[in-house]
Amino acid sequence: MIILKNSEHIRVQKDDMNKIYPKIMEADVLVFVSPMYWWGITGELKLAIDRFQTITRHAGVDYLGRKFTALFMICRGGGAQAERMWYAARSQVVGCRDLGYVFGIEKQNVEEARQLGTSIK
Repeated sequence: MIILKNSEHIRVQKDDMNKIYPKIMEADVLVFVSPMYWWGITGELKLAIDRFQTITRHAGVDYLGRKFTALFMICRGGGAQAERMWYAARSQVVGCRDLGYVFGIEKQNVEEARQLGTSIK
């Protein structure tokens, strides 16, 4: 396992992400869950994902490429097209392997979510 250095010049911001980085580093699967908020994921989740650049910069982009990701997003209607494109692009840039995504709250979405969730081992 690659450990990020505790050096002050690497982790400039002193906040709760410093507690989350080790958990990200240990995880095999990163599951993102968000309601649709103003046609996107919540600002808090977006900021946390943006901070992954610390990992890619200091542990290497290929390190995250060994991890799997999934996205569950609660929304109504077909307004999630932009989020599908964002998620695909983000997974590609970061290098994680996509397990899939589920958008919506309809009955069929619940079953899709259940199937995707149980497929994650």
